[in-house]
Amino acid sequence: MRWFESGNRIEIADDMPLEAYFRELDRVKGLREVTKKHMKVSESDTYELSSAMEFVLDALHQSSKLAKDEVDHVTSYKDMVGSIFSGRGKSIEEEL
Repeated sequence: MRWFESGNRIEIADDMPLEAYFRELDRVKGLREVTKKHMKVSESDTYELSSAMEFVLDALHQSSKLAKDEVDHVTSYKDMVGSIFSGRGKSIEEEL
């Protein structure tokens, strides 16, 4: 979450090559580690890992931790309101 609170965002598209899709998701500091820790995915399977990483981001969106915009075939994730969630115990979103 801190990565997004710093003004960062990612954009992924339905038609991105797998390598570009993974690189874009991997820009989120800590996302790969959190995904592997909580979802027990293989680092050697880029398709599985990147899909799980997007799943984690979508779960954060569904929990109102991240904003998600979908325009045409492009999905972007960004900070919703960073300060609303401060003062709570450490959770998965704080590991990012």
